[in-house]
Amino acid sequence: IMGFNIQLVSAFLDSHWARSQILRTAQFAAATVSGLLESASPDVASKLIAASSKISGARVILRLMDDIPILVYNLSSIKRDASVPERAADILVSLANQLYYPVEHTAWAADQGLLPVQSSRFWLLSNILWMVSLVISLTQTLVTLFTLTHKLRVMRRKGAFSDDTSRQAGFDTLRGQLLQALASTADLMLAIHWMPSGFPGAGCLGTLGMGVFGLISSLIGLYKMVLSSKR
Repeated sequence: IMGFNIQLVSAFLDSHWARSQILRTAQFAAATVSGLLESASPDVASKLIAASSKISGARVILRLMDDIPILVYNLSSIKRDASVPERAADILVSLANQLYYPVEHTAWAADQGLLPVQSSRFWLLSNILWMVSLVISLTQTLVTLFTLTHKLRVMRRKGAFSDDTSRQAGFDTLRGQLLQALASTADLMLAIHWMPSGFPGAGCLGTLGMGVFGLISSLIGLYKMVLSSKR
């Protein structure tokens, strides 16, 4: 059993996406603890937020090679049999997600002095693209939640579930959508927090708030990845 578990963990850690998600979780966990220790132990808090920033930078470098995998994922995620509004939303989300990467690459290259442009403009644009993707995705998830909740309520009232397995499958789907809505909301709070001064809600979270919201979405993402790896 121990050998099997080690193999499972090894296979999980061998995935680029799993490593990125673990790093993201570590990044925001460090920020959360830093926020908690800001008053009690400023020196430790400063070291933790510095570590969080370095992990964030490492994730940016890892994403330099993500353009083609994301393109393949985006093309496969568009539902061919969906309604026109649903397909339009999927296309907009995919477009925002795809554009995010070259924009972020440009910002990173400018920070390294490789491009003669202001990196701040491209960091802002990448954040806006992320925000657009999150708003549309969150709206889609909320619509799905409303539709699914209504459907499950009607089926339960009419006794339309064929067996316990089908009922459990419906509620598992509902739980997955709830977690997705929570993760998207947490990430949207981060995107708003990182907007420039003057934007409503910009900079409102502080170190602790930023860490907590990032940790919530990261843990949800990690949880979903672990579940997928076991199937």
